[in-house]
Amino acid sequence: MKTIISHQDNLSFLINAAKKNRIASAYLFTGRKGVGKFTLAESFAKTLTKNPMADIHIVAPTYTEDGEILTIEEAFEKGLNKRTKPVIRIEQIRDLDGFISRRPLGISNNYGFPSKNIVIIDDCQELKEDSMNALLKNLEEPGAHTVFILVASGKVSDTISSRCQVLNFSRLSKENLLEIAKINFLDINDNILNICDGSYGDAIAIKAVLEEVPEQIICSASTIPTKVIDCLQIARDISALSSSQQIVLMEYAVSMIWMTYFNMGFVTIFNDSINKLKSGMQSRLTLEALYLSLLNT
Repeated sequence: MKTIISHQDNLSFLINAAKKNRIASAYLFTGRKGVGKFTLAESFAKTLTKNPMADIHIVAPTYTEDGEILTIEEAFEKGLNKRTKPVIRIEQIRDLDGFISRRPLGISNNYGFPSKNIVIIDDCQELKEDSMNALLKNLEEPGAHTVFILVASGKVSDTISSRCQVLNFSRLSKENLLEIAKINFLDINDNILNICDGSYGDAIAIKAVLEEVPEQIICSASTIPTKVIDCLQIARDISALSSSQQIVLMEYAVSMIWMTYFNMGFVTIFNDSINKLKSGMQSRLTLEALYLSLLNT
């Protein structure tokens, strides 16, 4: 297996299962998004066949456009701005029939045992009801050569989880996050580490958002103003950003405020305002109220 950071209990469990050829017909990897579940699923799958290009099939949520099923990447490349969440459709589950009914093309796996066909279903919490029912049939009657690895970052129905060997994945420690970032040549500062909630995926996303925000706005958002006019200007600048940028910036600002002032009163005021932004309240008024209240604290 490739080098995996953290989740050593799960890693050891899977390696031992592969070495002894005691592979379950279905696994469910659950936990916070961005902590390495899919990475370990893919790495484990590659130990079960020496022909991963042919014997591993990955299913992930999709969109539809004019009757065409599109992956998230394809929708992005086409410039489609979808407001609905991507889901796993029954067509995607039905398409597995041919794959799981054939024998694996790899003769053996990395430990000398017969190869498997491996199906990885990413974000399986996004299964539509009809696709879930279709998947249940496969889980109830698994082929002798097939292993399902379901990856979930949200609630999965009991009917699905009861048919799987469940492995729980915890949040990554700051040390783990820094180690992964170093391997990937990514610079992550302490404030990003504080707000990514143990998710390397979130750390990457936060960094990407902040790189689109002018440095001057980041600095002013993270300082306590001394004049009313400064409060209004800061609110005006931040409210010009997109709603997702505003929330990420304000969460980042909370960490910077705490690291600078160590004042829980400031943190509480910021968090209350962030909750208002998330609920859809008018951003400029919310931000003006926030910075004016800091002025008087």
